[in-house]
Amino acid sequence: MESVFYLATTACLLAGILVDVTAQQNPTITFIEKEKVADIGSTVELRCAVQFVADFPVMWIRLPDTPLTIRGSKIVPDNRYSIRYDESSMTYLLQIQDLQESDDGIYRCQVQVTSTTKVTAEVPLSIRRQPVISDDSTRDQIVTKGEDIDLFCNASGNPHPKLSWRRQGAAVLPNGGAISHGNHLRILDIQREHRGTYICTGKIPT
Repeated sequence: MESVFYLATTACLLAGILVDVTAQQNPTITFIEKEKVADIGSTVELRCAVQFVADFPVMWIRLPDTPLTIRGSKIVPDNRYSIRYDESSMTYLLQIQDLQESDDGIYRCQVQVTSTTKVTAEVPLSIRRQPVISDDSTRDQIVTKGEDIDLFCNASGNPHPKLSWRRQGAAVLPNGGAISHGNHLRILDIQREHRGTYICTGKIPT
């Protein structure tokens, strides 16, 4: 008896599957404010523009480690701070009102990619402080005719003040015998007409 074997074959059609793969570009910070200088009591706005951040959180942090905002929400309890997001320019705007001297510092815009990876940019904020003449500046001096005298003036302020000397009563400094350089005034060959009050003034650079 002849045995007959049947080989069954099945045609398998592999259908093509279209997969749309979009590569995530690296998040970047495209703009950060340059150094800001502002007065006490004024309002300042710090801008940070980003790109390709997807769902990665964008934060403003005051260094060294004080978080102020995340995404478009304020997380610091101080009501002087506010955050606004401009979708058209992808810019996060941090506003600080009623500036205080304690607000002086460095502010960081940060995109948190992973727990260990982040993209950052920083902007220094300087609070302008009016000049204060220090107590260690030169006080009353008694000199002998013909001697030279050196007067020194020390001051603090932010930015550091530009110092200059003048005589009280709008009198000019002694012609030819006075050398003024910043906080240092030297008067050569003191004479009777050099008597008077010499005033050091400080001015914050604009």
